Amino acid sequence: MITTYDELQAAIADWLNRSDLTSVIPTFIELVDARLNRDQLTRETKESTIQDGTGTLFLNIFAPQPATIPLTQAITNIRSLMITGVQDDEVPTQFNPPLRVPPLKLTSVEQLYSHRSFNPTAATPRLAALQFDKILLSPLPDAVYEFTMLYEGQEPLSDANPTNTVLAMAPDVYLYGALVEAAPYIKDDERVPLWDQRFQTALAGLERARSLREWPNTPVATQPRVFT
Repeated sequence: MITTYDELQAAIADWLNRSDLTSVIPTFIELVDARLNRDQLTRETKESTIQDGTGTLFLNIFAPQPATIPLTQAITNIRSLMITGVQDDEVPTQFNPPLRVPPLKLTSVEQLYSHRSFNPTAATPRLAALQFDKILLSPLPDAVYEFTMLYEGQEPLSDANPTNTVLAMAPDVYLYGALVEAAPYIKDDERVPLWDQRFQTALAGLERARSLREWPNTPVATQPRVFT
């Protein structure tokens, strides 16, 4: 059973049976991770306070640049973003302790910049958009805020991160995906089409498993039949 990054590399080397490719096996795995993230198949849902390398990341709204939240996590999608520990103007002040601000509305980068143009005054952020390695906010913040985010994504495999959800759920995705990435090196190897077929099967199985985790026991909607 493949459960770690080292075991995955060893299995790929055994299947390839090419000692001259050992040094590029990590690259094959990186390419599989890139494809999984691009196709949004790494949908491990997590909740955490946004952090940098030293602890909780606070957004300084007095910075001269447009307000953004830099990200260190590998994120493919944001499910919700909340400002924590502040009192919203729309929440009755008699509540104690302060309540969370309602979740920010998630939107596209284009719509966010449009919103900023019509709301130039600094205030509590209401909109957010994911742009590569940062989150954009609108309107520009008027105070220092702490954010809690529910997001989808996972760290790619590496020596520092020897396992992740996809490897635990579907090691065959990584194995066959890496073997397919080795195709340019082994050229006319007749095993490549079989590996690709198994890779596609493994991807489909991963997507089904993810859907079942996300929507367990969802009843199937049916339309009433009309007899005439």
